[in-house]
Amino acid sequence: SDFDFSGTDYVFKGVPEILVDTFAQPMRFWMDFNMVETGTPTTALVEEFRVRLDSVEGENYAANLIRGEVSMWVDPGTGTPQEFFSNSTGFQATILIREQERKAGEPRRVEITLYLYANKDQIFFDTLPSQEILGTISLEI
Repeated sequence: SDFDFSGTDYVFKGVPEILVDTFAQPMRFWMDFNMVETGTPTTALVEEFRVRLDSVEGENYAANLIRGEVSMWVDPGTGTPQEFFSNSTGFQATILIREQERKAGEPRRVEITLYLYANKDQIFFDTLPSQEILGTISLEI
């Protein structure tokens, strides 16, 4: 799955790890994956981000990830990206996990939607813009 928002594309870096416990009701998810911006040279504020979640529900799960579950690498103008963790102010992250209606004889389908807001209101870097990233990962189980 690729993310595309405001002309910036992100693709998986390496092999994404998304584990699903289909025996639990509702399903439970464990995730650890990185996505990297594909522009050359990098044109986005967020050059890369990583999502790490441990045992979250898979049915209509919606959460603001304010405890560092998402890392965002941002170059503040020095040429060296710095890591910032998701929080409730300047580097926000929200996730929604939703299982599609199940049809007899077909695989289960799940959508994982991420919304990232980096340097919100230019709270960390007043000389750099803010950036919003929105994308959906679709899974067949």
